[in-house]
Amino acid sequence: MTAADYYNLLIEHISLWNATFEFWISITFAFLATLYFAKNDLSNNIFRLLIALYSATSTVFIVRFLYRNAQYQTILNTMAENNIAPPPWRVVSWNPYISVWLILIMILGTVGSIYFAIRQTRTRNGT
Repeated sequence: MTAADYYNLLIEHISLWNATFEFWISITFAFLATLYFAKNDLSNNIFRLLIALYSATSTVFIVRFLYRNAQYQTILNTMAENNIAPPPWRVVSWNPYISVWLILIMILGTVGSIYFAIRQTRTRNGT
């Protein structure tokens, strides 16, 4: 593979990171909005189902994000083995920091959203 091929691969991975994070933010917002606005109209079983589905979906997206980060690092390592210089983009040098912060945001956001959902369930039940 040429340097241009590797650079294109890195761009694709950065694109996938963005798509994964954007979709996670979208489902988190939808989950919180549903719980807040429809809490009185949902049965307890539907409420629990929403919490379970959101938890599973968030977990899948966090795992996907971690996997894509590992692939990104593998590409950079392969480039180094083949004596191909990494691209001069700042995002490449910032990658360790960006990925750690995004993972922390996703994990803490998921835990916070689930805490909010459980609190909403207790509020509905009067406990």
